Amino acid sequence: MGIIAGALFDNLGDTVYIINLSRDFSSIFLVLLLPPIIFEAGYNMNKQTFFKNVGAVLIYSFLGTFIAIFSSSIMFWIFG
Repeated sequence: MGIIAGALFDNLGDTVYIINLSRDFSSIFLVLLLPPIIFEAGYNMNKQTFFKNVGAVLIYSFLGTFIAIFSSSIMFWIFG
């Protein structure tokens, strides 16, 4: 469906509309579409399994955050 819509817009020659749509899609997605997706995933999660693995979830979240902060700080320092 996306290929058909892209081909249709390309044949219409409306490139300004496509550029504006692709630029604004990220903000539309983050504001309107992502919160219901996250809410639905959390609402339908098996709570017993989550709380059984809450230690691993917390370790991965803190460790992943630390690795992301550390690696991006090193890259900013090297390339900045």
